Amino acid sequence: RRDGTSVPPSPPRATGASVAARRNTRTYGLPAGIWAWCWARPDKNLHNLIPMLWVRNRNYAAPKVAAMDSRGLPAGRVAILLWNAAPRLLASQLDTCRTASGKPTHFPSPWLSAGASQISSQMAAFFRAFKAAGGRMDYLALDYEAGITSWQLTPNDMLAIEADPRSKELEKKLGFRFLSSAFFAGPNRRAWNLMAGSRIAKALDTAFFTPARASFPKLYGSNFGGVDMAAPYIVPDPNGHYQALSCVFGNCQSPAFYGTIGGLAYASPGGQPYGNSPFAILRYEMMYLQGVQSSSRLPVVPWVAYPSYAKTAGYYKELIYQLALRGVNQFLYWNPRQLNSRPGATQLDDQRFNRYLATAGAKLGPRPGPAQWTGTIGWDSNVLVAARRDTDGRMLYRLTVPPRTRSIVLLPSGKKLKVANKTGLWVMGGQGQHLSFRVGH
Repeated sequence: RRDGTSVPPSPPRATGASVAARRNTRTYGLPAGIWAWCWARPDKNLHNLIPMLWVRNRNYAAPKVAAMDSRGLPAGRVAILLWNAAPRLLASQLDTCRTASGKPTHFPSPWLSAGASQISSQMAAFFRAFKAAGGRMDYLALDYEAGITSWQLTPNDMLAIEADPRSKELEKKLGFRFLSSAFFAGPNRRAWNLMAGSRIAKALDTAFFTPARASFPKLYGSNFGGVDMAAPYIVPDPNGHYQALSCVFGNCQSPAFYGTIGGLAYASPGGQPYGNSPFAILRYEMMYLQGVQSSSRLPVVPWVAYPSYAKTAGYYKELIYQLALRGVNQFLYWNPRQLNSRPGATQLDDQRFNRYLATAGAKLGPRPGPAQWTGTIGWDSNVLVAARRDTDGRMLYRLTVPPRTRSIVLLPSGKKLKVANKTGLWVMGGQGQHLSFRVGH
């Protein structure tokens, strides 16, 4: 509700069961602690930040070295980042478009099974040797952002796909002819992009996650931006495009919450220009998270940027607190030391992020319980209410408010909680108690 009043019943999950069944993946519980795996190595004294182990293409020939490096990371908390994992997935002649006579071209295609299977054989050998050498891996992360959506193909690429003999079958599956119509706004573009994301994710699963899980059966993994988003829970992307998505790699979803917004700031989804204030950006990100969590029960392990990169100013800590109380345990922290030849994340950035994780962890305890549904977030919601049970079974709330909010009214008691000059506050409820809130006049 706009006034922030929490609504106890959980939302329906349209695709959660079908998503899990489709992936045929047994689900193990993600670890209970709250920490982040880091892009760049943090200071060793920041105990909530754990470096990812980078494995590049050149490292595939040295699985014993990678195994030794993995043993230097905390047991149960080893994340491997496969950097530049499939540079030729869309360029290999095993999978590029074909001419009418069956000859390969240099144009990317939606038919990716042959190249993915070839990569899978290579990766299976690596992971077997890595494990045999004592290697440890609990999480597999990809940052694969190439693709074949309408935003990534050229008109010539699409013409080559249309000329491929396999396109007739693809047209039947999509439900429309003239694939080039996917470049124009409308149902054809949405159908094409949904298919494109799904096929890339399936190819990456074949190439990397399936062989990795053969050696590490309890493995979790995700790709940057990989989520499920289904009607009626679709939230637009940062540029305002409403798009169903089914592009999860592995068995976790990894939306990116970098504290930025694009063309959506100039759209009017709630009846007036949305804007790009720090609170508006955070509210949008929590709407997007809610769309993801309502569409699928797969765990969410989000990417977050370093504090000085985000445009949410004093609301960065609110992002971390809101995510933690909405069920997030682990984070993927993008903290590059250089960004486009300029300085990137600093030690101060890492220290701030570590402090917010420590605060959330201390509030929730070592084994926090499930998150509690607190109502649908709207485009004009003026308080964000997140709730989760702590280790002792009590309900912990985080209330995040826009600037100039003076008080929050606790219901049903009517008690006023002062929030002047604060971005948010913590509220603790009893074990069997569900609270609701509204902004004071």
